[in-house]
Amino acid sequence: MLKGKNILLKSMEKKDINTIYEFLSDQELRKYDCNFIIIPSKEWFIENWNNLLSLNKRYLTILNKKNSIVGYITYEQVESCCDVYDIGITIGREFWNKGYGKESINTLLEFLFMNRGAERVELEVSDFNFRAINCYKECGFIKEGEKRHRIFNHGKYSNLVIMGIIRKEYMEKINEIEIDL
Repeated sequence: MLKGKNILLKSMEKKDINTIYEFLSDQELRKYDCNFIIIPSKEWFIENWNNLLSLNKRYLTILNKKNSIVGYITYEQVESCCDVYDIGITIGREFWNKGYGKESINTLLEFLFMNRGAERVELEVSDFNFRAINCYKECGFIKEGEKRHRIFNHGKYSNLVIMGIIRKEYMEKINEIEIDL
């Protein structure tokens, strides 16, 4: 369990499936999903729960102070390089613009850099997902490049933005925060 000021990140449990499935099925949220996969049935998720948990990717449920699930965040170590992690996050629409995404990302970054010895954390985001890109920048991520015409969504191709933060940048960021206090 990872704790922020207003959020709690905990390992996803089978009882969370209904709420998580609602997020996965929400058409507004899906337009920002870089994977654009066809969502399996809720029954498939229930039947394959143990297999999903045995993968390298870690799924954490984001809870607010009212103990409501506001979204989920994932991380996994990149297989081709040690101490490099890939993250992703989904926040339910009714919880947008309340700071849950930023706090969840910062909480996970602290865990990855301070407890897991991460050297780098990276992510990919749709170029039209301005809210997410701004959030990532506020968390210290830097735009490193784009994969052109990598996403086909709503009848057109879009770019996939590559963003990352390295240990040195993270440490400078937290030192700045401590100085401001």
